[in-house]
Amino acid sequence: MPQADFRELSPEAGREVHDRVVERFVKDTNFWWWEAFKLPHAGFEIQHGRAYRALNKLLPAGVTRAWLIAEDEYADFYPVYDAGIGAIGRVLGECPRFEYLCRLHGSQLVGW
Repeated sequence: MPQADFRELSPEAGREVHDRVVERFVKDTNFWWWEAFKLPHAGFEIQHGRAYRALNKLLPAGVTRAWLIAEDEYADFYPVYDAGIGAIGRVLGECPRFEYLCRLHGSQLVGW
């Protein structure tokens, strides 16, 4: 996959995005993020565990890129990837049982 479609942010930039996302959307990092989202928030249940296939339908019209934040319990902060929506879907389709969050370049957070 071309780096322009899916690239990991530098450690400095990734840490900044991670910390801003936590500050804005998560009330307590001692839990899984989705168990500690600040209110209000919304969720979607997708049948058959294939949310990545519906990603472009769940996002606001015109969204073409997002940050994918991948949990890594051994890292100081979760790595952050800047990626096209299609690339995120392809990567997530290859990662069964992978818990992930996708933050848009704005004020919304989408998670499964």
